[in-house]
Amino acid sequence: MLVRQYCTILSLFIWVLSVGAHAQPASTAREKQNVVAMRMIGHELLLASGDYLSRVLPIVHEGQAYRIRFAADLAFDPDQLVTIVDSVMRKTQTATSYVVEVEQCATKLIVYSFEISATINPNQVACKTRAQPKDCYSLLVTLLEPQAAGSAGSQLALTDAQTPTQAASPVPMLLFILVAVGALGVVILVVTLRKKKKQVPMPNANTIAIGQYVFDTRNMALWHNTTKDELTSKESDLLALLHASVNTTVERDVLLKNVWGDEGAYVGRTLDVFISKLRKKLEADPSIRIVNVRGIGYKLILGGEEE
Repeated sequence: MLVRQYCTILSLFIWVLSVGAHAQPASTAREKQNVVAMRMIGHELLLASGDYLSRVLPIVHEGQAYRIRFAADLAFDPDQLVTIVDSVMRKTQTATSYVVEVEQCATKLIVYSFEISATINPNQVACKTRAQPKDCYSLLVTLLEPQAAGSAGSQLALTDAQTPTQAASPVPMLLFILVAVGALGVVILVVTLRKKKKQVPMPNANTIAIGQYVFDTRNMALWHNTTKDELTSKESDLLALLHASVNTTVERDVLLKNVWGDEGAYVGRTLDVFISKLRKKLEADPSIRIVNVRGIGYKLILGGEEE
């Protein structure tokens, strides 16, 4: 039964991973390159503004656009912005056509924007001489098309041609995960089965047969078939005392004094609680009963003995 349950869970896990691998496209080399390019743009802008300490926050991919955010306010010169973006785009061969929008954080207004394409070069961008005040800004860079093949972007075009192979690269990782999960499952299964196969202690001076149960007094454990139930020290002492006078009533005062000592006078109700716990742990064998002899105490009854 345990093996079947494990196999079912493992099969379901494999199916979920397989569906996830097909449903979600893997990150391509281009996307990773684009993110690196965006971080380079943010880094160069901070340096151009004289900021050598602030961080470029994680790049956010929004559709075809990438949002560049900063940990601190930024003052930028549009001319420097155009030059930096164009330089990074060329060096990283990210795209030949793109739109850059500078958004003010508080108002979400676009305070500056420009486009570069085959027909618009950096020298044709307007308003480059109007410096912007220091404020919280984010840059939204929308890539209109990648670097064209056969030009300076031939290296990127080669990367695109290799995309199917790279997109398939998660498959070995998926297999590795499946193998790891399978191996872990086998280990768990073996450990569980070993625990299940633990033998009931052999009869000795520290074990007592109580109906279908074996009471291990040394380890304070109650065995039923191959199931082990741990007992507290009080539960163990109480069961041993009741069994020592099996089928005979043991007075409450005797139980309290021997199990709780000097505290017996204050824990009268506690005794009833512990008796209830023992009854529950012995309920698998209907021939075992712990009965309350009203006004006197408790009696452990085994087999067909009457109260």
